Amino acid sequence: MSKKPGSNYFEWQSHESILEKTAVCDLAAYLYESEYRKQGFERHRAKARVRSAMARAVKKGQLAIPISSSPKSLDVRNLLLFACVRWPQLQEVIAVIDSAAEVSSAPNMEIKVGVLEVEIDLVPPTYPELLSKYRLLRSTYLKEKSLRAEVERELKEVLRRQSQRRIDGGKRYE
Repeated sequence: MSKKPGSNYFEWQSHESILEKTAVCDLAAYLYESEYRKQGFERHRAKARVRSAMARAVKKGQLAIPISSSPKSLDVRNLLLFACVRWPQLQEVIAVIDSAAEVSSAPNMEIKVGVLEVEIDLVPPTYPELLSKYRLLRSTYLKEKSLRAEVERELKEVLRRQSQRRIDGGKRYE
């Protein structure tokens, strides 16, 4: 890759996702051009430098985890935000995002359990009826609360297993 002003180095910067392999190769080709032009170990080392910087950023929470695991796909916006902060020389060739934007990891696609809201339209006229209505609503609320806690525990376990699968490289030990 020659560093000519005005040329589009990363055609994929307007896409939503990019294969990790493509992103690593393109970033290495731009950042470490002299090493990348050589074949063999020098090219491998240039790509490894980019890949290890990305792996450290994922562990620190500066870069979001891949959005798919086989093959690994990355969120382009998050990747470019991280890359512009990590390698300031990229800010002059990245045209899609604001280079002054703060880096934060993209929100994971998390599932949240909704909140239960109870409204009483018709207030019972006597205290015993109101008390029985309150007890009925209270028991319903406690059941929903325990169900919600159980579902959230299951969700955490599923997310933990998915994360472990990504770390293990898609191997399944179950």
